[in-house]
Amino acid sequence: MLQSYNLKQGEAMFKTNSTPALSKIINWGIVGLSFTLPLFFLLFTADVFFFNKFSLLIAGTLILSALCVVNSLKNKRFTFTLGVFDLPIIALAASNLLSLLLRTPNKSAALIGEAGVILGLTVFYFLVSNQLKKNWKPALTALVISAGLLSLVTLYQFIGVGEAFFSNTIFAAKSFTPAGNLLTLVSFLIISLILTLRLALTNKLVFNKTMLFVAAGIQVSALILGIYQMFPGQTAALRLLPFSAGWQIAIYAFKQSPLWGVGPNNFLSAFTLHKPLSLNFGDLWTMRFLQSSNYPLQLLTTLGLFGLISWLLLVLVVIKNFKKHSQSKQNKTLLWVIIASLALQFLAPTNILNLFVLYLSLGILGRKTGKTVSWNQPQNNHLDWLIHAVGGALIMIMLTPLYFLGRSYAAEYYFKASLKAAARNDGSATYKLQLKALGLNPRLMNLKIAFSQTNLALAQSLANRTNPSDQDRQNIVQLIQQAIAEAKQAVTINPENIIAWENLALIYRNLINFAEGADQWALAAFTQAVKLDPGNVNLRIQLGGLYHALQDYDSAQRVFEQAITVKPNYANAYYNLAVTLQEQNKLEKAALAYRQTLNLLPADSSERAAVETRLAPIEEHFRQAAEEAKTKEVSAQTLTEPEPVPQKPSGFEPIILDEEKAAPPTPKEATEAAKPTE
Repeated sequence: MLQSYNLKQGEAMFKTNSTPALSKIINWGIVGLSFTLPLFFLLFTADVFFFNKFSLLIAGTLILSALCVVNSLKNKRFTFTLGVFDLPIIALAASNLLSLLLRTPNKSAALIGEAGVILGLTVFYFLVSNQLKKNWKPALTALVISAGLLSLVTLYQFIGVGEAFFSNTIFAAKSFTPAGNLLTLVSFLIISLILTLRLALTNKLVFNKTMLFVAAGIQVSALILGIYQMFPGQTAALRLLPFSAGWQIAIYAFKQSPLWGVGPNNFLSAFTLHKPLSLNFGDLWTMRFLQSSNYPLQLLTTLGLFGLISWLLLVLVVIKNFKKHSQSKQNKTLLWVIIASLALQFLAPTNILNLFVLYLSLGILGRKTGKTVSWNQPQNNHLDWLIHAVGGALIMIMLTPLYFLGRSYAAEYYFKASLKAAARNDGSATYKLQLKALGLNPRLMNLKIAFSQTNLALAQSLANRTNPSDQDRQNIVQLIQQAIAEAKQAVTINPENIIAWENLALIYRNLINFAEGADQWALAAFTQAVKLDPGNVNLRIQLGGLYHALQDYDSAQRVFEQAITVKPNYANAYYNLAVTLQEQNKLEKAALAYRQTLNLLPADSSERAAVETRLAPIEEHFRQAAEEAKTKEVSAQTLTEPEPVPQKPSGFEPIILDEEKAAPPTPKEATEAAKPTE
């Protein structure tokens, strides 16, 4: 009895001294994430906003989850909440993971992109639903405060504070927001405004209610300014993929891979391959979209039917539980936030802040309405080592991604430093920094592309020297080989990515006078790029231009004619076709193409002079040819006098004609005579 009493007493002391402190750290860590994530950005990386928010989310979630395992091991009590949203959350994570493994070419990019966000938020959801317990209000309050600060920044930027104090930086733009962009800001403010108003209406303290209404007023002002700046004609005008185009792309991707889609982080490949040609007739024809028109279409395109059904299952569970849990004011607030997040996902492309608020709210509501299953570790020394071994392994699994995330972050840091060096025209520093970044993350496709261009630029710089030394010539060869190798590796990382193929084609094109066979490789790369982006008129013009430079005018003509088919209202396509036809001495067709070019150019365009200059000699040629033909026609004419009637032969008596038979027939007689006889 005494031993049992001491054991329980020791456990009680341990719980009061150690476990509550660790639980508070975890709870306040969740609150800290809720406050910091909307505001967080750093200038140290090439991607200032998303990558930093993503890194904070993943690092914070994994560290807090590891602390939860430590807390459970110390407490010798393991609890797990079974919530109504667990199944769709797990299904959506599974669809991302399976599509990542089966379809995505560049898996590392997807893990620090779309798939990584969903997998990280899934862990965050279970962290919240199993840990936050009764201390969930500070997390929502943190969101409201964060939204208020974002709103103040929006107001200050609009009146020109950033432009006045931070000129020539990203802070100078009126559209600057720590949220990342105005669409992300607006969607987050809509959700936070609903949350703020609900908290104000349900709060009984006058001071708190007043402050919440003041915060709501600030958010409304920022929301109006954000929406205004996205209007057409504004510098930050909103450009979204039309729903009809997003639907068509999703259907073609579904036919290609019904279950798994094209893979997360791979929407660009589906867009370039399947975009409708109707986009070429509007002002979106030069844009390449990384997201579909809304989140369901994004899921259908990238994750296939499995991903879309998972999202629809989540929507169905939310609707089903609305009446069931809306009696409680607190639960109703959470449900309204969830519904607002899902509605915005249906109306526009989603973002990391929208998803974060959604998963946070789902986790809190799941904790409040779910069932908690607990298991107390029995006093068995033989079992202790096994439980601690499993817990230690679980902690290692959670913390291992931090190592790779750290390497990726360091690579982004050196990549950004290399871009700064390139802006200073410091080629040596640019080369060294990009090489160091590639050593940390060799699967970063954008870095591969940048490094290939850096090698090419350095090679061209050495080649332009007046008297290059033997060492310079060796360096030129090495840099050219490295430029080609890096560009080819970028294509290998993602063979479906149009940007990688464009870069490879341009590398080869720039090396035509440096490397034997570069012209044919350039043609092959441009041809593959056109296959991946058949609706891109500029790619076809580049390919046709290369044929023209190689004096293969027939092929150039064919490609330029295809460019006109892709975009019939593009003056540059007609102009290139006209130049090619003129080179082949097909002057009539060239003149027609030049005239069509002039018809498509604005009346005040400075480009009209160049077209008229090329058209003038052709028209002069036709004028001279017409005059020569007229002269030949005149010179070929012969003069003739009126012919006299035949003379009567001598000694010939004239014949007397019968008047009736000799007279010309009347119209009626002629008609009767023309009838066939029976």
